[in-house]
Amino acid sequence: MKAKAPTSKKPYLLRAMYEWLVDNDFTPHILVDANEPGISAPPSAIRDGRVLLNIAPAAVFGLNLGNDLVSLRASFSGSQREVSFPMNSVLAIYAREDVQQGIVFAAEAEAPASEQEAAAVVESPSEPDKPPERKGRANLRIVK
Repeated sequence: MKAKAPTSKKPYLLRAMYEWLVDNDFTPHILVDANEPGISAPPSAIRDGRVLLNIAPAAVFGLNLGNDLVSLRASFSGSQREVSFPMNSVLAIYAREDVQQGIVFAAEAEAPASEQEAAAVVESPSEPDKPPERKGRANLRIVK
């Protein structure tokens, strides 16, 4: 009998970080790769091949952070729209107030070889002494 392959940690980490951000009064934002198949989002929300969503409880309705799919209802230009995307398209979750408070997910094909490498990616920004620039929109740096 073959051993079952372990499930992805991404949905569990995403849910845990979301809960932590909300519990600490941060505004959770999620960054999604809009080029992945299975994305259902308004075209106006897609910028540079990515979708950035405010997923704070006051900003969305029916948020479901499932193991395979993320779905929610949100307002875009005054009209409510359904948004859904596969879990593998999630690039990051972070606090709008401080982008250092979050997780950037490595691509499945480029996943770190060990848990220690993964922890280093999440916990060690490449330039710890230089704060991110603020220009009205979130500024996210992907560390590989």
